[in-house]
Amino acid sequence: MSTRGGGSLTRGYTGFGALSSMSPGEWGRASFRFDSFALRSWWWWNLGEQKVVRPVSRSYRGLVLAAGLGRRLRPLTNDRPKGALPVADEIIAGHNVLKLARAGVEEIGVVVGHKASKLKEALGDGSSLGVRIRYFVQPEPKGTADAVLRAKEFCQPFPFILAFGDNVSDAELSSLLDLHEEGLSVVTVAVRRVDDPRKFGVVSLRDSWVVEVEEKPRKPKSNLAIAGFFCIEPEFLSELERVPERVDGERNLTDALARLASLGKVRAWTADFWRVNVNTGADLLTANEGLLSRKGGMPANSFGFEVLPPSYLHPDAEVERGAVIGPYTTVCQGAIVGEEARVERSILLPGAKVGRGARLVNCIVGEGAVVPAMARLAAPPQRPIIIPHFSSPTP
Repeated sequence: MSTRGGGSLTRGYTGFGALSSMSPGEWGRASFRFDSFALRSWWWWNLGEQKVVRPVSRSYRGLVLAAGLGRRLRPLTNDRPKGALPVADEIIAGHNVLKLARAGVEEIGVVVGHKASKLKEALGDGSSLGVRIRYFVQPEPKGTADAVLRAKEFCQPFPFILAFGDNVSDAELSSLLDLHEEGLSVVTVAVRRVDDPRKFGVVSLRDSWVVEVEEKPRKPKSNLAIAGFFCIEPEFLSELERVPERVDGERNLTDALARLASLGKVRAWTADFWRVNVNTGADLLTANEGLLSRKGGMPANSFGFEVLPPSYLHPDAEVERGAVIGPYTTVCQGAIVGEEARVERSILLPGAKVGRGARLVNCIVGEGAVVPAMARLAAPPQRPIIIPHFSSPTP
């Protein structure tokens, strides 16, 4: 916790004595950073994010595909992949790494491409997430089959769990693993019912077996969409190598999946879980809202500002007197919210600053960007305002 005057105040995990000893003048000038241990402990134990490792009968590896360009998220993705953008308490790719870790996977490959250094910097070697991460580069975006084959040698000796890196979901993969461990299929794919399947890979089933796969069909034969998680035997890699390039130069995993399905070797785990495929700014805010809602939220506090749950504040975020955060708001490391400012259903990336008295609704404020004092920025959920990194909107 720090003051603008340059002095410092500290508090322990359980005590607030430093606050009670402040004079009214000191309280009015103070801006607060949360005690890191206290906040992380509350977030960890109250939001159900304990790492519960599931024992599995075989050794699985994990693979996260995170090499996409993120064109529809520009300008946020001009200097970073979309997997490095934050949703609640973690970046998008990090949520998928943690999901694999909770399934008992310890060795995880991450396929990177566009601005790969940003993702490597964020995830590191995986030790902070309890896993070991190796990186594989897809130099050009040539489809999901090509992306998986970039990590062929890493995956080949083992069955592996594949996760699409732009997924944000509350899926737990234990049931997917249980079904695959019955040993009847080469691939077991997670599917879920959706209102508009035309935007997804779609499967048709006979019992639990996939009999047909279509990629973004104009007239879908079912409403069962591929949900971005697969359990895969290593022999599937040889099927991927046989996938031809499409007209656009891409080689897609669904083509190999369709061939195997015709041979009766693909099974489906049908589940009703929440999922957002993050492609746009609207998707990013929807994913943030949904994940915060499912995790719970920070408690309201009496530090001179108000947090409306569910919201997430990084321990090193700074919030000044009279500000209101939330609901459905994420404030990342080093971000600052000024006096009397109000931030609702928004994401503030690291180092972003919201000036005194500003009002934000449905906004994504880029890294190091500055929102001027008294600014009024509001947009409908479908078309959020995106403020580029290290910029400031004009009044």
